[in-house]
Amino acid sequence: MNEPFQFEASQWAYLTSHFGLKGYSAVEGDALLRADRLLAEGACADYLDQLSRQQQSPSTLVTASLFIKRYAYLTAVPAFYAMSVYDAGINIAADNCYVKTNATGAALEGIALASLALERSAETERSLWRQRIVEKVFAEHLGAIVQVVSRTAKVPRAVLWENIAVRVCSLYEKRIEQQEGTAGRQRSRDDFHYIMCSAPGALFGERNNPLTRFFSPLPMANDGKPTVRMRHTCCFHYKVAKDAAYCDNCPKGAR
Repeated sequence: MNEPFQFEASQWAYLTSHFGLKGYSAVEGDALLRADRLLAEGACADYLDQLSRQQQSPSTLVTASLFIKRYAYLTAVPAFYAMSVYDAGINIAADNCYVKTNATGAALEGIALASLALERSAETERSLWRQRIVEKVFAEHLGAIVQVVSRTAKVPRAVLWENIAVRVCSLYEKRIEQQEGTAGRQRSRDDFHYIMCSAPGALFGERNNPLTRFFSPLPMANDGKPTVRMRHTCCFHYKVAKDAAYCDNCPKGAR
């Protein structure tokens, strides 16, 4: 039976400082948008248009791609970090999340949670518990927003899903892999493989798992150290970069 509990102070401090999570009461009165508003096409289009103006973006397509890249970092990344490292389930439902922007409204600073109640799973139920977290993160929130953003900004879903895949891979391969001890590392590796390869498409709101095509073993350099996994699609960051440079893993930069 799942039971509610709270983060330890050190755990919450880590999520706040590294991923921008806040409690709603701590930012009430700031410029906040409840995330489920973005599930309505009209409201989503208005929001992306506003971001485009404030960011001086060349197009809504570029804005939409970079928005999803950042939004995945603020939602999926802390949710999966808490799941794999703390064995804790954050309430990441769209109606529990408020998007916080900076003073100019041009940059996403973090996510404020209306409810901080958590769930952890008994060891025998963990696989089902993990399945439910993946479904909440994607099919009921981030994946649903991907669908709306794709239609609204005319950006291919593959670009948006690869933006998310990059964030998930970075979380597990760089941050968690370097932090966890032996027991925790195996659990996080199992979670990572499940999210990227084993979870069925229905948990993402898609026919098939949309992350699998973007996952492959990291290529190794001659010295045996991992190198960069090249993307299949371009996220369009070079369109807003001051030096117009491509990302290190961009397929356009590799031509």
